[in-house]
Amino acid sequence: MRDRLASITSYFAGLQSREKIFVAVGALLILGLLTIKALLPLGQTYRGFVEQQQLLEADLLWLQQQRETVAKLTNSCPVLRQQKNSGSGALSQLVRRNQWQVERLDENGDKVSLVAAGDDSNRLLQLIHQIACYGFAVDSIEIVRPERSDSISANLRAVLEVRNAD
Repeated sequence: MRDRLASITSYFAGLQSREKIFVAVGALLILGLLTIKALLPLGQTYRGFVEQQQLLEADLLWLQQQRETVAKLTNSCPVLRQQKNSGSGALSQLVRRNQWQVERLDENGDKVSLVAAGDDSNRLLQLIHQIACYGFAVDSIEIVRPERSDSISANLRAVLEVRNAD
């Protein structure tokens, strides 16, 4: 290492004064470019963080302004106590509670096929709402008006495909 340093200093000492100035200025320019090249990504990263901070602060301000609106967006489902009924048991209880009759109830894994009959279409809407409140997802609904030749006295028949939403 000392040999290399000694050879560089002897070479530099053998140069003329204008060559020494030219080499010194060149070395300073190279050192300056390397410094800029090392610090430029840091500046770009900082600017990116500043922009991201401004966007996040704008989002936070918007969320604070919408706080009252979000508080009003609660669903209308009542707080339900945990029931020990199975999925089909809870569904048949809901159907009877809404004054409809359970014709058929088939449970296949996490899916339940329910056929119910009744007269009041508003009660059917309440039933569907209550099914959703109990944590079920209604996959399909088919509402048919039975023929008069059927032995059922109900005006409507609903076929529901329901699955557990959990």
